[in-house]
Amino acid sequence: MSRFRFNHSRGSRNFLIGGVAIIVLAFGAAQPLTAQYFGKNKVQWTSLNWHATVTEHFIVNHDEQMHAAAQRTTQLLERCYARFSSILDTKFKKPIPVFIWQTHDLFQENWIVGDLISEGTGGITETLGGFRRMILPLDVTTEETEHVLCHELVHEFQAEIFLESVERGSSPRQIGNELSRALWFVEGMAEYLSKGSVDPRTHTVMRDGLEVGYLRSIEKMSKTPDYLSAYRFGEALLWYIGNRYGDAGIGALLKRSTEVGVFRSFAWANIDPDSLSAEWQAFVDSTYRPQIEAFIHPNEATGVRRVTNHEFADPHKGQIPVTFNGPALSPNGKHIVYISDKSSTLSGTDNFWLASTDSADAIKKIVETGRSAGTEAARQLTSVGAFSFDGTRFVYAVQSKGRRAVRIYSFAESKDEAFSIEDEVLRESLFGIENPRFSPDGTQIVFTGVKEGQRDLYVATIDSARGLLTEIDQLTNDPHSDIHPSWSPDGNCIAFSSDRGAETDFSRMIYSTMRIALYCFQNRAVDVLPDQEEKGKYINPVWSPDGKWLAAISDRTGIANIFLWSFDEHRWYQLTDIQNAVMGVVDLTPALSWAAKENRIAFTYYEKLGYNIYVMDNPAANAWPYDASTARRPSYPAPAREITTVPVMGMVPLEKACGEIADSTKQAFSLERLCQQRLVLGPKRRKELPDSVLDVIGQKPLSPDSLPTVARVTKDWTTGFPDTLAFNHRTYDGSMRLLGICPPSIGIQIGGGSTGLGGEGCAAFSDELGYRNLFVYLNPSTGFSGQFLNDSRLSVGYTLLGRRIPFGFSLTQTPFYAGVGAGYVIDPEKQTIQYKYAAVRYLYRSACGDVEYPQSLFERFEFSLCPGMMRRDLVDATFDPLDGNWQRNVKNLTSHTFIAARTAWVYDNALPDLFNYVDGKRWRIGLDRYVGDLGITGVSADIRNYHPVAGRTSLATWFLLGATVGKSSNEFRRFWGKYPFHGYGWNSFTERECLFSDSLSYTRSSTGCLMRDEMIGSSILYGNIALRFPILDFFRGGWEGPPLGGELFCEAGTPFNGFTELSLFSAGNAENQRVRSLKSACGAKIRTGLAGMVLEFGPLYVFDREKKFRLKFDMRIPY
Repeated sequence: MSRFRFNHSRGSRNFLIGGVAIIVLAFGAAQPLTAQYFGKNKVQWTSLNWHATVTEHFIVNHDEQMHAAAQRTTQLLERCYARFSSILDTKFKKPIPVFIWQTHDLFQENWIVGDLISEGTGGITETLGGFRRMILPLDVTTEETEHVLCHELVHEFQAEIFLESVERGSSPRQIGNELSRALWFVEGMAEYLSKGSVDPRTHTVMRDGLEVGYLRSIEKMSKTPDYLSAYRFGEALLWYIGNRYGDAGIGALLKRSTEVGVFRSFAWANIDPDSLSAEWQAFVDSTYRPQIEAFIHPNEATGVRRVTNHEFADPHKGQIPVTFNGPALSPNGKHIVYISDKSSTLSGTDNFWLASTDSADAIKKIVETGRSAGTEAARQLTSVGAFSFDGTRFVYAVQSKGRRAVRIYSFAESKDEAFSIEDEVLRESLFGIENPRFSPDGTQIVFTGVKEGQRDLYVATIDSARGLLTEIDQLTNDPHSDIHPSWSPDGNCIAFSSDRGAETDFSRMIYSTMRIALYCFQNRAVDVLPDQEEKGKYINPVWSPDGKWLAAISDRTGIANIFLWSFDEHRWYQLTDIQNAVMGVVDLTPALSWAAKENRIAFTYYEKLGYNIYVMDNPAANAWPYDASTARRPSYPAPAREITTVPVMGMVPLEKACGEIADSTKQAFSLERLCQQRLVLGPKRRKELPDSVLDVIGQKPLSPDSLPTVARVTKDWTTGFPDTLAFNHRTYDGSMRLLGICPPSIGIQIGGGSTGLGGEGCAAFSDELGYRNLFVYLNPSTGFSGQFLNDSRLSVGYTLLGRRIPFGFSLTQTPFYAGVGAGYVIDPEKQTIQYKYAAVRYLYRSACGDVEYPQSLFERFEFSLCPGMMRRDLVDATFDPLDGNWQRNVKNLTSHTFIAARTAWVYDNALPDLFNYVDGKRWRIGLDRYVGDLGITGVSADIRNYHPVAGRTSLATWFLLGATVGKSSNEFRRFWGKYPFHGYGWNSFTERECLFSDSLSYTRSSTGCLMRDEMIGSSILYGNIALRFPILDFFRGGWEGPPLGGELFCEAGTPFNGFTELSLFSAGNAENQRVRSLKSACGAKIRTGLAGMVLEFGPLYVFDREKKFRLKFDMRIPY
């Protein structure tokens, strides 16, 4: 079963930490529905009623509330399809399922992707067994939504070409490995084709990378497949390739790359990758170096100073950048709140910090996000906070239990409070809240709300006594994207950013770039400010204290700068003319603030591979009138064309050539493969063609006008644009289909006391939403006993996940054998020597029902009820040499039926880093009860804490208690020496250790070794403390091998069979011979991850072993 997934990143569950299976089995804990022992929860907070819009190429699935938005989305998809099918010269064989959500919060609840989805993931394209799916949330604006749709659609075309290559015999594993090493090619292609050019953000990164020195060659991009290589550098490089060799050549290279690999496809097309890399880098230098010299840094401008301390962090040296975003100035301009990961050991955990504008030092962290149910995520990509006009409060929106929630922080009380919408109907239908802002009197807030796939403006009254938002007034209600609201100082108007330009026409899905507009309460009308028709967007409006100016961010000159609108003069002024850009984490992240009572602004500036915040005093005094005719603009020349280097077959010239050849030379059959597959021809292949063919298509340059280009196919909005009347509509098809199978096998066993047949196979089924899942595993076998029913293995599992409380059931039969002995015996009747072999068969059967009740992203309760049976049979086989046959006998030794009831309370907010956890806590408290033939009660407590020390170094503590009591508790005894203890492997004990024991003074051993017996018990008490630190990893330090970490640790604990045996500091005596004392060890390790496990190597000192110093190599479950 193969799985290939493309993610569109806007900036990923993190590392897979499986349940500790040994502890699960030992304590009888239920296997959770999501197969997690620990782990965060994917909570289905909202139940959606799914419908589908069907066209020739797509099945767009959506919530019934999104009907109008789905119509527009489908039109965009069909238009993108028409554009790319010509560029990439490929068509879909069947419609592609597409799933869309109103907001990113709802998107994160989907079960198509079982892992948690990060805020930076804008869309996912997946090929999995029988399913091909595109899944994405509608973005902040129609423009960005079309970009993400087209980006993911490029991946669908890549997948189509990929699968066609597999059908022709290519290895899917080899292709997948090739493409994963060349994400700059895969993602760069998707970015370039979906945008049509290099966007201002990528230009900014290229300027910064050239100046600072982190630009990469193609070879380095292949070795470091991170966001920077895949998206920013990849987009710039693919733009260069498309403009130098022709956009049509990109599709031809893609097709060839699925057969011979990316680098060999370039060589096949007569392009040397090393030369291409050098030429591109030279082009980058010649393009951006003059811009670096022509434009200034912010700190060179009048009245500007930096207030944060981000510096360049080289990813190749293990350095982690600290970034600052979302500035919000206090009314007097003396303080600022920003979002930063400055105290986090990992990027991605962002908190709100209060700082002084006079120094770079933060005063305190006022809000911590990503660690509790009330503030699961800061959502800094689309929303930032703001002060009240009197400076006593701070309002912001976060994700809380699946929804955006408004929270207000009180500086006087040093705490924040959540505010929910009073109107229950609106509360259930309003799926997003972004960028809340106070009214001047502090009694109301304005915010962008997401409803039915639309982003509109809302005003709400703050009821502090009840913690509610009341009297909701929806100011706008249309398909336009209305974002970044800002209340005027007099309270009469609200400025915001919107795609309400005159050219916007949603009937043709044409829209303007974002413009600054005003909503005034006097006439309840929207007016767009004039002189914004020039290319570029205008976002993030903020008011001056006197209300005479509006500041906004615009990239109208090709670089995102700050511009001022003068209400007195009715004209724009330019405030900055800087080198990189005023911008946030993504294009529409707010990055500008103006103090409510002071002429001071703060803005986010991209530099040194990150973000810093600057402040400027007296902005109106430092601005100059903007004149489009004289404004400075960076120049972006296209590279010199070399269209003859990559002759492209399959376009208009090829179709003409095939027709002419068929008519004149009667050699169409010899070109059938070329005409059908439309390949790129290198020089060697061209020489193989007949002269009559070369006369038509050969040596002379192809006309650029005859080849499709991205610019040409995106110019006409009518290309592939469908009429909605042609759409079909239906409810979601929730039928289950085959997801994948294990390769079936069949075999025969001869000898060893048994002759029989056996086989193995499995299959997985699911619906397209991943709500209903069925897994079947069957291992039929006649086995050692010859009893087909008892020796076969069976596992059937079903889960229903698309609901607030997921549940599932499973049926299991598991037999396994343990050898007892073998030897020769004399048959007194036949007077023959016979060979006899005996084994004990353990047979387990169970039927389990499981329920999970997640309380939040971090906390859940698990319940299960499992009727079951377990039995032991003695199976012996005797070989009679006279008749040459085996005779088998089965004798039941014990048989137990029971009902097991299990429950667990699980909490996990730990932050992972490679194969470690570096911050947070995890616990699992369990209670199990067996009734019936087994009378057992089990209690478990597994508590782990991770304390950051410095950077990615952390101190980890682990406490584990598992106690099993009752008449049948000995049925659950197990060997604990391998895990969690170190240095007590089953075969590690010496002869002396097996004969003498400090703890066990009895002389009869159940395993043949007294010290081994000490590590067997139905219960365990264990503690561990470890200092963990990074050494080398894949993305940092220039290390190309597996990530390496170090650990210094000490541990202590003991297994036991009952609390009466437990004595932490004393050994057994004549009166109590079975007392267990602590086992302890300390050691050092070098660690690396492998397939969800951790490989460890290092010295170990075991305090109570005969040989105390040991060198240990082990594979362990991460903890």
